[in-house]
Amino acid sequence: MKNSKTADSAALSPLQESALQKLLPIRVGAIFMDESAARTRIVLELLRAREHKISNVIWFCPAQLMHSIHQRIRALLPDFSKPLRILSIESMSYMSAMATVLGTVNDQSYVILDESHHIKRPHTRRSDRIIHASAPARYRLILCETPICQGVEDLYNQYLFLSELILGYSSYYSFASNHLEFAPGDQRRVVRCHNLEFLTAKIAPYTFQAFTDSAALAPSPDYQVRQIRMTPLQEYFYRKIKADFLDVLDFSKYSIFSLFIRLQQVLSGFYKKNDGDCISLDSTRSEALLDYIDEYRDCEKMVIWSKFRYDQKQICSCLAPGECAIVDSSMDYVEREYHLRSFQLGDKRFLLLNLRAGKYNLDLSMADNILFYSNSFSYGDRVRAEKSCLKNSPRDHLTCTDFICRDSLDDWIHRALTRRKHVVEAFQQKFFHLSQKEKIRWVNSL
Repeated sequence: MKNSKTADSAALSPLQESALQKLLPIRVGAIFMDESAARTRIVLELLRAREHKISNVIWFCPAQLMHSIHQRIRALLPDFSKPLRILSIESMSYMSAMATVLGTVNDQSYVILDESHHIKRPHTRRSDRIIHASAPARYRLILCETPICQGVEDLYNQYLFLSELILGYSSYYSFASNHLEFAPGDQRRVVRCHNLEFLTAKIAPYTFQAFTDSAALAPSPDYQVRQIRMTPLQEYFYRKIKADFLDVLDFSKYSIFSLFIRLQQVLSGFYKKNDGDCISLDSTRSEALLDYIDEYRDCEKMVIWSKFRYDQKQICSCLAPGECAIVDSSMDYVEREYHLRSFQLGDKRFLLLNLRAGKYNLDLSMADNILFYSNSFSYGDRVRAEKSCLKNSPRDHLTCTDFICRDSLDDWIHRALTRRKHVVEAFQQKFFHLSQKEKIRWVNSL
């Protein structure tokens, strides 16, 4: 093993040194930090120290992170002698990837699970396969920024990946019976957690958790809401979608999700028919955008988040050619970086992103203004989008504005996100206490 650090490897920070001191004596562990690069650096130092003890490395991560992780390994650990394979978490939905991992992992393997919250749900195909395939490995590590997205129940699967001996439960049901209280008649909605001190004590020896103070130093944005109204054509299709929903009276999670999607599409200016064709609708949203841009014409860089690709097309049609760059979650790494740099370092004034692109840990600290043209249902998407603009920002003040269509679903979405709730789950929690007539009345009131 080559113990000397590479020439381009900077010295470890005190935080990273502390993590190494804690994790080196143990075979399994968790790193919860908000800096992705810092987490990766700790892992690489662990691999360097254990190179002579392991036979190979399997590194699971979301597909969009594979390229950046590969680059960091090449830069900071170029002489690593053991086979190292990076696999996307998403690929484990397919049996071919599962077979590959099963034939690779042995008792001398080191398995790393990056962004471990992707396996938080028990008994999903992807989660079960990753846990099962990794079980023979002597060394296992999970990395994450936010291991708990909804509640303490998110921890079970992540620590099961490390070892069932940590929490001491061989099944999710035994874990739930000791720590979770569910809503009457709804075994999926947790209303209360118990014995948290016990869980904290159990995971503490295996967990390194630290967050930088960059979030505290980030500017506190000035939140604004711009009210817009539906056009008559939008109102017609908006009422039609609600009426069709109430004809069926299916209040399941999937029906609610479909209802919300279709209503939000109308608010963005299009109606999607059952055959897949789209009807463009007159909308005041693009007019409000032009007024907003004119009001903030002194801003050099404006980041505009939206939900639908249709939104991006409408925004582009409002702007002068060559003024905007577009970053979409469907782009590969090279294309995404090209457009991002044209905004960061070039003369592009506007950057258009769909909200799912926030998962790429983008650096948008050069933004002077943040606009949410439309919102996602996910509170996590919203937090990541804001954080990418606020983190490391050199500015003392930023304006963050939401376009809200008055007297519509937009109001409900905005209130749910303000309360740090996922929109569909907030809806279901409200509906649990309503009678059938009250549910119908509530949908009509949207």
